[in-house]
Amino acid sequence: YCTDPKFRAYVDDLEARHRAAFPDASAEGDGFQEATGVDRMDWFIHQVEQELNVLWSDADDAEDDANAATENAPECDPPPETARRMRCSDAAVVTANGRLYLGLNEDEAKAVLTGMSMVRTPDWFGYVYLGELVGNAATFNRWGLGITVNTVEPAATAAAIRKGTPWYAKYFILRVLVDATTPEEVVARVRNHPTGSAFSCNVY
Repeated sequence: YCTDPKFRAYVDDLEARHRAAFPDASAEGDGFQEATGVDRMDWFIHQVEQELNVLWSDADDAEDDANAATENAPECDPPPETARRMRCSDAAVVTANGRLYLGLNEDEAKAVLTGMSMVRTPDWFGYVYLGELVGNAATFNRWGLGITVNTVEPAATAAAIRKGTPWYAKYFILRVLVDATTPEEVVARVRNHPTGSAFSCNVY
């Protein structure tokens, strides 16, 4: 899954940290691997792709930043397909008579349009990209919470990751938000997990 030994060690440590912090989400990844045969680390890297792209796309900038040269933030050249991508945004509108309208602006490649599903479980109903954890698109849970997500990527995010600051991928953070029972619990769960890439999470 990685050809550079230093970067592979970095991803191995990252996976172990996420497995410890998000055991349920990691168990879902194990189930996905068992059901599909997809390599476990390939699945994990897909969940943290946006954060890893920060490392790749800013490798040259890191060479000019003395504070960025740490053993925990390896520099490497990205393969061509890992260039930063546009991300989608979604929104929900509730009318005076209680009707809910959900809209999604899909900024990904056209191929993504064939890899979307609406998934219903006893605990949540969500818009899911195949192979990804639920929560990074509009989701509703049985406790009455709705969550929509918009992507933002400030430059400060790249600096934090390059400097080796401990962080967690937003897909894992968003997954635990799906199981929150109150807006206050959503806020607490976000604060308990420093994120490696920014996002705007709307809770209603």
